[in-house]
Amino acid sequence: MNHDVFISYSSKRSEVANEICDLLERSGLKCWIAPRDIVGNNYDDLIDEAIVGCKLFVFVFSQESSVSTWCKAELNLAFSENKAILPYRIDNTPLRGGFRLKLQMSHWLDASLDYRSEFPKLIQMATQIVGVPTPQPAPKPQPKPQPKPQPTAKTYKVGDYYDDGTKRGVVFEVTSDGKHGKIVSLEQAEKQWAIGAVCGDKTYATSMTDGKANMQKIMAIRGWREKYPAFAWCADLGEGWYLPIQEELKTIGKARDQIDATLSANGCTKLKRFDDYWSSSEKSTHDFCAWYVRMYSGNTYYDYKYNRGYVRAVSAF
Repeated sequence: MNHDVFISYSSKRSEVANEICDLLERSGLKCWIAPRDIVGNNYDDLIDEAIVGCKLFVFVFSQESSVSTWCKAELNLAFSENKAILPYRIDNTPLRGGFRLKLQMSHWLDASLDYRSEFPKLIQMATQIVGVPTPQPAPKPQPKPQPKPQPTAKTYKVGDYYDDGTKRGVVFEVTSDGKHGKIVSLEQAEKQWAIGAVCGDKTYATSMTDGKANMQKIMAIRGWREKYPAFAWCADLGEGWYLPIQEELKTIGKARDQIDATLSANGCTKLKRFDDYWSSSEKSTHDFCAWYVRMYSGNTYYDYKYNRGYVRAVSAF
């Protein structure tokens, strides 16, 4: 005989046993099962030889097999031959008598609720005990990776509402392709450029072309948030916001009609047309003063830093 597994079961549960046999054989294990493999009339001798020659004894435990004389005899022989015994329970029949004595130390597979539920574990354990590698499914052919389409950048025009999920504002300046530009904040505040105690301190934020550079000069000063309220208000809007230079304020003033329409449509504060807005530029020849822009006319003036003026922040995108 040349087989790996002997399957013991009650003939009244042959449907389950035959399904287990088919499952194991499709997994590369050769099984011996009655009556399929009985040739001739020497029933007892053939079963004896099949159990002695197997590597694994699978016992389909059920109410019927627990009272079967043949099943008891087959189990006794497998036990006495020190065979690896794998009980597969298909109902809730309790262990009693000789079955409890011989099977209580074995590793059970409990499929009492659904006899097919432990089939994967049965294959795994049986192939491990016998020494046959568990069959692996053939790898599925992988589809050829397709290049991801590049997202199309959104384009903007002056007066558009901007919201990228991190910052919101109204566009007041755009590049020729409409993909980049600058936005002005949705709200404004009335703030001092600097508090009176530091009004005469030189900050070196004197650039007339780079508001970000002026912002960095101020932020490098110890205690700047308390000393320079206009800059602190802009910074509190989030990363990338800064107090604009004069030219940026003039550009905002020129687009005030489009900007105000968008601000109004979104429930935000419109620009103060006839009032003055602080720029980020300190007057280089007068430490006590900084430049501001009148929104309506675009005219520039300088005033003492401790005076209050309107503040709008800007940011690039």
